[in-house]
Amino acid sequence: MASCSIPILAAASNSTRDGNSRGAAPVCFHRWDCSSICPSAPFWDAARSLNLRHVQLQGHESAEQVAELRGLTVLKAIRVDPTTFGPEIEQWRRDIQRLKLTHLQGFVLDTAGSIGGSGIANNWELIALHRKRGDFVGLPPIIGRRWIDR
Repeated sequence: MASCSIPILAAASNSTRDGNSRGAAPVCFHRWDCSSICPSAPFWDAARSLNLRHVQLQGHESAEQVAELRGLTVLKAIRVDPTTFGPEIEQWRRDIQRLKLTHLQGFVLDTAGSIGGSGIANNWELIALHRKRGDFVGLPPIIGRRWIDR
């Protein structure tokens, strides 16, 4: 596997598992060196100390890397690139079934060629085409600003 560095946006719960409030929910931004598949011990130490429950992955993580994050709710960014978007969502559908990625709770649609908010409009025509064909059926929720507005 090629070495990479994955930016992870992580939000902790503002309450304990028994429902008691702990004030405002802390948010952190962490770069995880994914040269090994497993998140590092410091990542899990930070996750426990922050009572972390959710992460949003913004890199090119594999399904196997997402599987290593069991115990956390995961949102995964997918780039809407005309050459890769269709095959990528189909591969995720197979991988979710194969690896039982029940903790993968949604996909965030990012503009092709960017990581995170670029300020560049997404390819909504391509997204609408895949939606019309039913390509999102059976996947976790798809998160895109345009759909939230409607």
